[in-house]
Amino acid sequence: MAKVFTGKVVIPGDQMEKYFEAVAEAEAARDHRANVSKLSNPLPLNLIALSI
Repeated sequence: MAKVFTGKVVIPGDQMEKYFEAVAEAEAARDHRANVSKLSNPLPLNLIALSI
């Protein structure tokens, strides 16, 4: 099960550039995973659920 963390995070001003780079990398990885799953799973999710 996914864990959700809430609260505030303080990022020092001199580390903001590293933060933005990390966010960009995470978004690129998430987009890549989404594209790969679309290619490897051509059926709509509702059809897959019905076939199980």
